[in-house]
Amino acid sequence: MNCGKIKKRESVVYFYKKVIVMSTKLSRVILICSIACSQAVAHDLPVFYRAAVLDGQPGKSVDDWHSTLSISYLQGETSHAWNEHGHKCGLLDAWGQLDVTQLGVGVQSKVAPLTTYWNDSGTGSFDTATFTGNDGKVSIAGHSETKELSLNLRQNLFSGFYLFGYVPVREIKNNRITPTYLGTNADVQAFLGTNFSGDFATILSAYGYRPLTTSYRKTEVSDTLVGVGWQGIDTTSFDIIDSLSGGGEIGVTIPFGAQQKQNCIASVPTGYNGHWGIKAQLAGEVGLWKFLGFGAATSATMFFREERTIHMKTDEDQPGIIALDSGYAQVDHGSLWSVSGYAKITPAAMVSCYVGASFVRQEKTELEVRDDVFLSTVVANSLIPDEDGNVLAPLVSKDEVVNSDERFQAWEMYTLHLKATVDMSSKIKSFFAPAVSFQYSLPLAGKHVFPSDVMSGTFDANLQWKF
Repeated sequence: MNCGKIKKRESVVYFYKKVIVMSTKLSRVILICSIACSQAVAHDLPVFYRAAVLDGQPGKSVDDWHSTLSISYLQGETSHAWNEHGHKCGLLDAWGQLDVTQLGVGVQSKVAPLTTYWNDSGTGSFDTATFTGNDGKVSIAGHSETKELSLNLRQNLFSGFYLFGYVPVREIKNNRITPTYLGTNADVQAFLGTNFSGDFATILSAYGYRPLTTSYRKTEVSDTLVGVGWQGIDTTSFDIIDSLSGGGEIGVTIPFGAQQKQNCIASVPTGYNGHWGIKAQLAGEVGLWKFLGFGAATSATMFFREERTIHMKTDEDQPGIIALDSGYAQVDHGSLWSVSGYAKITPAAMVSCYVGASFVRQEKTELEVRDDVFLSTVVANSLIPDEDGNVLAPLVSKDEVVNSDERFQAWEMYTLHLKATVDMSSKIKSFFAPAVSFQYSLPLAGKHVFPSDVMSGTFDANLQWKF
């Protein structure tokens, strides 16, 4: 009898051990799948090369010392851009189509074969010829992909105050760079050469550029956001209103992301191009009848000025992504701001569905030329003596020329958001109560942007620490 009971107990123990092992494996599979289909709910640092995600939704817990760790992932891609008019165009035509007949105008130090096509004694234009239609115009197509894995930590303190940190690891890949000459002028075609490997390629190399078709790929810890916030939740019944939630945050964007590579036209910064910034945000949500909710958020990010050497235009009529000459300038990175809103339906205790929209805009970046040599020819050519032979002030300033560059103009994007969440914290009151969310963000309109639609989601580990 005793032996039978012992064997039975051993069988039961063995069975439970197998269940625990299987449960552990299943939990790991669920965790991995959740991470593989996730995206941060609470924070985002929008960039022009992908759709923003729905930002600024209030957390559900303001309990003292409550912790939420979100592990997030997103990805998107596109093969076109939207230009200054909001029209579809080649990927690298987002800042205007390149016109090679204007490429060498105003360049301070001309090297061969640049002097063959743009001479100082003449008009300074390409071959002093007359061009019609698309002569000289080059369209640059390409394909852009972006992926992002991020950590988002919120640590409640007391009385609604909390600390937060948002750390994204971003990958941006711009490849399949394909330039196409749009005109019919034979002289220009000869200058460009077969597959853009003629004198044009030699000039690009002389001014520090890699070949035009060079792809770009970068994976790194990008700009990080850390700060402090406050949130309040009122669940007192006001007839149809069953909850009110709102608060604000202020944080610092730390420029861990590398600056844009000056030698590759397909490169873009993964973050805010090496600029420190301050981001402030306000958000709120009202819940109605236990199953309906409406929320809104607004944010603004202002950046500190930096000084650096960059490629800049040497004539106001130069369009496109390539500027040959370089100069030292103070860069005032344009402020970034956003507004968003959403409607939420909660058909079940743990399930919520969202429909939202957002608008993001970064203002124009302003440059102030700092050196005394760069663009001196442009300014000198605009000096016009009066009738007595006295030289008047220049008609063109250095700053006017460089700030006419479309690469530094404002960009904006309107985005539609569809989202669903499963939040177990509403039912599970234990140390670990996870939540999973999925989101699709679709750009609807914009200027100077890559309209990459984004699939994303979040795995939240809601933890209740006992300090």
